[in-house]
Amino acid sequence: LGRMLYPELDLWTTAKPFMERWAREQSGYRYVRDQIKASAQPLLDATLTMPVVATALLKRWNQESNQAAFDRAHPAARGRSPGFYLGVGGVCVGVLGLALPEATGLFAGSAAWALVGLGAGLLLRGR
Repeated sequence: LGRMLYPELDLWTTAKPFMERWAREQSGYRYVRDQIKASAQPLLDATLTMPVVATALLKRWNQESNQAAFDRAHPAARGRSPGFYLGVGGVCVGVLGLALPEATGLFAGSAAWALVGLGAGLLLRGR
């Protein structure tokens, strides 16, 4: 388009000083120095917080290892799993189904025995 409007225009001669200056700005000493300055501050901030983070991680690791040692030494102190409570419910409902003569459907006969067995399995697994 430039040659159509002005045939004597040598675009390279016109743009060369601007392109050379832009190239110097993008790859020169000042550019590299400015990039290092810009990236150094977040790196410095992260370096300054490393001791705090490391101390917190070590404390947490120590607490978790102490908790694991306590759990191994005192297994009854651990919380019960949801399977344990489902097992208790299954055994109770099954025993009620076997004990009540008027129980029908899911709560009677072999279904009640199945509930007792399922509940007992969950109880043993969920300890």
